[in-house]
Amino acid sequence: RTYGILTLCTTLQVLINQIEQPYARSLMVCDVPVNASEFTGSAYCGDRWKVIGEGAWLSGTGDSLENVGRIIMVIFISGYADTNGRKPATIIGWTLIIGSIVCFFTASFLPQVWGKVFFAVAQGLQGMSGVGIINEIVVRDIAAAWEGDPTSLYARRNTLGLFMGLFFFFFVIVIQWAQITEFRRVWFGILVISMSVWALLWTTFPETQAEKDRKVADKKYGFIGTMCSEIVGYKNILWANDFLRYSIFSTFFSNLWGGFLIIFGPWTMVTFGYSQLEALLIGLPSLFIGAFSAPLIPSLCKKYGHRSVVMGCFWYEMILEWGFIPFLTRSVGPIPVPHLVGWLKTPCGGIGSIYEAVGAKVVDPGLGAKLAAMYQLMGFSTGAMSALIYTRCFYWEATNQWQRLAPFIVASCLKLFSQLIFYNGHRHIVLRECKNFEEMHKEEEAKKAEGKEGTEGDKKEDAKEDA
Repeated sequence: RTYGILTLCTTLQVLINQIEQPYARSLMVCDVPVNASEFTGSAYCGDRWKVIGEGAWLSGTGDSLENVGRIIMVIFISGYADTNGRKPATIIGWTLIIGSIVCFFTASFLPQVWGKVFFAVAQGLQGMSGVGIINEIVVRDIAAAWEGDPTSLYARRNTLGLFMGLFFFFFVIVIQWAQITEFRRVWFGILVISMSVWALLWTTFPETQAEKDRKVADKKYGFIGTMCSEIVGYKNILWANDFLRYSIFSTFFSNLWGGFLIIFGPWTMVTFGYSQLEALLIGLPSLFIGAFSAPLIPSLCKKYGHRSVVMGCFWYEMILEWGFIPFLTRSVGPIPVPHLVGWLKTPCGGIGSIYEAVGAKVVDPGLGAKLAAMYQLMGFSTGAMSALIYTRCFYWEATNQWQRLAPFIVASCLKLFSQLIFYNGHRHIVLRECKNFEEMHKEEEAKKAEGKEGTEGDKKEDAKEDA
């Protein structure tokens, strides 16, 4: 029940993010008349490249504001969740999501200037909801009380998210197939679903925080004092834990690399001449590969050991990242090389379950909310930065190969920094804990074998007695 409601919240937020770019394009207005034979994405502008480029710019700017909103709220929401419980924090966050949807809906009735303003405000409210960090806090509450290797716990959570993501992805495909430029009905439908989710949160969502872990609010210094206290607490936690310190820096550059996805759709449309629907469909196999390969990492860990899997995925991703850069503007048959590389990388995405499991073991469970807040705060900061970086180095009127590949080259350099920090920093901590996981699995297998032998022995004794 807890996973289902939280995954529904997260997936709906992802769905909104998927709609934001085509919706931003629908708000574009220009003097070029619309040609009925060519779908540009806007009912008010017939220049397709202008609609794609400026729509990506508006969406990227909105993403940056969304992450600024997250930065503002992440410190407060973690402290609030610690003092008032997880459920009230989740309800407040989802109320802000509903406010964001109302702003998106309202923007479709306004002139372009005010429509852009409401679009940006909507993304800011969405960022201030803090739903992502509440999700991590609640899952960490459950993982802290989990007996044995928590890798499978995170793997199941991620698998549930992938399958629910597939369900909503088809909804996005319908929107793209219909080539919608009028989104009022879409936003109204999402608003109705979101209100239903709010009712579920109010009536059935459980409180996962133990009463003994509930902290007393700092009433002396109020909101500002609480935020300052949280920041000082983050610094102390980082200096006291090597794993967290290296992991934060590594994830910082990794998130900057992942920010490339902000303009990947528009880049594909411009480089390969795809429509909105075609650009979306060509990425569909990644979801299926991710969903069906989710059990791959846990099974490989059981067969070859956690340490071998971690380092194998590390070198595999590095080779793919740099080996295909010269060919990214080409296609293998009908498949663009960037998508092919993404499909090849997708099975390694499950490696995150191991890193999360390591974090659950080497970090004090009482710091779960603070740890989630630090990662979220860093993620939101890099999200705000990458939204500006990639929308500014995306040349929709590129005239040479370097201009076309500029976003990929920037992203690969940032990814390299992340990999170097891992290799020279917290790699030894991860491998040490992976060795402990391997020993746990050996002990579990030995217990199962002993139980099986005992059962077979009992059966033989019963057979002798019967004889």
